[in-house]
Amino acid sequence: MKILIILGCIIIAVLHAQPARSGELIDFGEPNAQILWQQFRDLEAGKYRQAMRIMQIGDSHTAGDYFTGQLRNRLQARYGNAGVGWIPPGNIVNQRSAAFRLTSKGKWDLLDSKMPAHSGIFPLGGLVNITQTNASAEFTAKDPLKEGRWFMHIWLQGKQPWRLRLSDGSLMHLSPKRDKFTPWSLLSVETHTQGITAFSLEGPAHSALGGLFLDRDSPGITLDAMGINGAKGNVIGRWDGQTLRKQMQWRKPKLIILAYGTNEAFDLKFDSSEFAQTLRDNIRSLRFLAPGAAILIVGAPANAKNSPPNLTASCPQGVAKGLPNVVTVQKRVAQEEKTLYWDWAGFMGGICAAPHWAQLSPPLMGKDLIHLSKEGYEASADDLFGALQAKIRL
Repeated sequence: MKILIILGCIIIAVLHAQPARSGELIDFGEPNAQILWQQFRDLEAGKYRQAMRIMQIGDSHTAGDYFTGQLRNRLQARYGNAGVGWIPPGNIVNQRSAAFRLTSKGKWDLLDSKMPAHSGIFPLGGLVNITQTNASAEFTAKDPLKEGRWFMHIWLQGKQPWRLRLSDGSLMHLSPKRDKFTPWSLLSVETHTQGITAFSLEGPAHSALGGLFLDRDSPGITLDAMGINGAKGNVIGRWDGQTLRKQMQWRKPKLIILAYGTNEAFDLKFDSSEFAQTLRDNIRSLRFLAPGAAILIVGAPANAKNSPPNLTASCPQGVAKGLPNVVTVQKRVAQEEKTLYWDWAGFMGGICAAPHWAQLSPPLMGKDLIHLSKEGYEASADDLFGALQAKIRL
């Protein structure tokens, strides 16, 4: 009996040494799923000679670009590097790019679409940076970019020219031209790797930068990480419809990942019905704007909340009060709307798993028990990559 007890303790210790691995991506009938899997296969076989665009829209788990950065790396290593994708419009608190260091000079005023006090015609990403006197945004590559022909696509607003300075010393003047449907101008600049290891954008006062995309002229994957720290899914409803339509027609994503839920779970006024309707509205809007894209709902990850108001009935250390309902609604709506679905909390070991993840070595959870550590985000992205591969290989 004593030996059996010791063996039992060893088994339990082994089971808790690593995060759970569900590895399952559920297809609830996504109409574009089979086309998506075939495009992946064709890309790997050299039959698909275009860039394949993936777009993740979400909260701080996306804004940090640790999860998306690792997923981007894994996909590009297998299917080819077609570029960095979306980069935030300058140095913004709690926004990060895995590929570029973002710094700013002078004064900028940020319009953040999650804030009711901020108004504007928000483009994809939902962030607008307004220049003041002598303002510039600087972007420096963290690692050498892959050789090749690159295109910088910049969303600008205003009447006066902007200046783009490249690391090779060249200076370009960019003149925004208002579109009849939206005041945003898409300006594209062709360059080479040496020209974009570092660059800066300098705009006249009261002009707006809405983000930029950095794409490589090659078959492969781009993954646009469009997250806003503190955002809930309803933020998408504040983005300008005409602008989104124009941008989606230009971008033509093949997969859109929706990754919200954490901030809803901490909302003391959380309403399950309202959350479900917002998620439905987002899915239907994105299907209209990007009819060729498959949609993947990522369930909210596990968290922990030790002080009231929290929920301790199922988790001894407590979780955000709304978390169980959030993940239940996300899966139910994914099934109703026939999307793809990946259960992030399930991969972690359930909604109570955050304290355990924080105790691993290295810790897979941040000290706040809300955000994951870099290693935790990378482990999560590796699992989603494996789940995608399992579908592609069927």
